[in-house]
Amino acid sequence: MRRRALLALPALLLARAAAAEELPAGPYRLIVGFSPGGGIDTLARQLARRFAEATGRSWIVENRSGAGGAIAAASVARAPGDGTTLLLGEMGSIAIAPAIQANLGYDPARDLPGITLVGEQPVVLVTNAKGPADMAGLVERARRGEIRNGTAGVGNPTHLFGVDLAKRLGVPIEAVHYRAGGGSAAVALLNDEVQIAFAALGGAMPQIRSGNYRALGTADPAGRPELPGVPPIAASAPGFSAAFWFGLHAPAATPPALIATLSRALGEAMREPGFVATMTAAGYDLRPNTPEQYAAFLRAETERLGAAAREAGLRAE
Repeated sequence: MRRRALLALPALLLARAAAAEELPAGPYRLIVGFSPGGGIDTLARQLARRFAEATGRSWIVENRSGAGGAIAAASVARAPGDGTTLLLGEMGSIAIAPAIQANLGYDPARDLPGITLVGEQPVVLVTNAKGPADMAGLVERARRGEIRNGTAGVGNPTHLFGVDLAKRLGVPIEAVHYRAGGGSAAVALLNDEVQIAFAALGGAMPQIRSGNYRALGTADPAGRPELPGVPPIAASAPGFSAAFWFGLHAPAATPPALIATLSRALGEAMREPGFVATMTAAGYDLRPNTPEQYAAFLRAETERLGAAAREAGLRAE
């Protein structure tokens, strides 16, 4: 078996090299809809370095912040379809914005064909030292109107996660929005201005270890190995599932064959064991897939998050 594996290795390497050779010469621009220094910008720069190593091409990250990522998405939708301008999309601008913003300037399903899912940041529901001890305590206090969810803004995933949780638990949970984003919501949680928040697991772990946060439940229905003994939220709110996700998108004019080539080459680059280990340590679960699989994922997520937006009374106007 080992001999067969060794014999097959050159063919595998040749296949990878062939996929890279089929790609345009570049340089490539990876467009991000948020300012430098944030989480998605950091992810983009890690991806750009890895893609440059794997393809032998130049990759540049460009930040076009504004409108919750919609400005960047609209610019990529209109870009030439030669495969050298790509969007690192996230759930807000791809799956939520169409439900709550009118005149976006793009239709994600039509104008931003998906190349591949990049991956997810696992989510954990946290409270502070004065907060409920567990999910049962959360339900009890929510019934008394004592639970506020600190979000990173109206229509942000952290807002819609709270709406979905309240519906599934059958209790009221007030959303308190912080325009400055997740950092301000984190401070509010520590000061007990809000009692719960949905946080990326990787970013929350230091606060959990220090005792500043207490984990009430994981948004992953299977639980998380990083938090042994912490139950999934779905154990109390059946069907609940959440994660922050990111994916690569091409302009509307990009030929399907080129999208397939990009998906193969970039997906292979993301599967490199060393890169997987680096990203896992940074708090990401990499899940590259095919354009068809990603399209099915996007349809399901757009429907789910759109329903949560309607439940929250958010409408495109």
